[in-house]
Formats: sequence, structure tokens, C-alpha cells
Amino acid sequence: MKSAFQIGGAIALFLLTFSVHAIPISYRFTGVGSGTLNGTPFNTAQFIIQVATTDTTLITSSKDMFNELIYNTPSSITSTIAISGIGSDTITEGTRLFSNTSVGAIGLQRSADGDLMNLGGFPNYDLKSAAGPVTGVPGAINQFGNLGTSHGSLNFSSVPTATFQAFVPEPGALSLLTVTVSLALRRSSRQI
Repeated sequence: MKSAFQIGGAIALFLLTFSVHAIPISYRFTGVGSGTLNGTPFNTAQFIIQVATTDTTLITSSKDMFNELIYNTPSSITSTIAISGIGSDTITEGTRLFSNTSVGAIGLQRSADGDLMNLGGFPNYDLKSAAGPVTGVPGAINQFGNLGTSHGSLNFSSVPTATFQAFVPEPGALSLLTVTVSLALRRSSRQI
């Protein structure tokens, strides 16, 4: 009887190992900006744009019309924004994160093209690892208008500086999870 539980535990651990393979990655733009959300103005308010995906959903696009290698996240990523004094919102319009390795820029853009915000300082960054923080003067803010959110249209008129950072869990954290589950399965098979 124990051998059936041990085999079941081994199979569960095997499947867990493969499901843990998708490593979550969180990208964050922070800064102070001015603009409107659904007509409500905000002036020099702190904001955080959070983008979440996994390393297995990243897409490498071929070289673009300028022969530049571009990495993209899919348009189905979850993006949120929190603005001090206004609140939090889900970005409902398709957006994606990109990294243009030729010019060392990273940014957020509409799925149908058109940068919303970009920063330099990221040569050869493939979106799969931790990065930053890097602070700079963001480009393309003049294109950050009428972005669909759960509370209406978001427009930035000014963002003097912004910071980008990517967060990836430590590899040891994923290994610790696997060991913990393995020990729990082993212990439960002994009790039966």
C-alpha cells in the first residue's frame, strides 16, 4: 500500500516540477506624473505601473524594419496602474512590454504599436531576468493618451522621470518549494 502512495507522491512531485518551471516575472515602472484618469486630473502624483507575466510567455520577435532585435511580452499580460490620490486600475487595453536590444530601450506600448513610455539603459536585455532599478527621463510620454482602464481613459501629460525594475524570484525559492512539497508528500505517505 505504501508503494502506491510513494508512486503517487513521485508522480505529483514530477508534475509539480514541470508546473514550477514557469517562473513569474514582474516589471514595474514608477515615477511622478501629471495627467487625467476618466477626466479626473492628477498633478505630480506618484504612480506605479505593474506588468506581470512568466518567462514561458515571452516572445522573441524577429528583427524589425530597422534591423533591431525586439523582445516582447504577449498582449494578454496583466497590467495595472496605481496613482496616488486617484486609486488603482486595471489597464483594459492591450499592452505589451518590449526591449529593443539595438538601442538599449525598454518600454510599455499599445498592442497595436505606439510606445506609451520607454527608458534607455538596457542593452541586450531579454526580459527574462531581474533588472534595474534604472531611472531616467522617459520617452514617448506625448503618446501616452486615451489608454483604456477599468475606470476610463488614462492620459499622462508629463512624467519628468521614471524608474524601471524587473523582479524574478530567486532560483533557491523555487527549489525550496519543491523540497517542501516532496517532504510533505513523503510524510503523508508514512502516516497512512
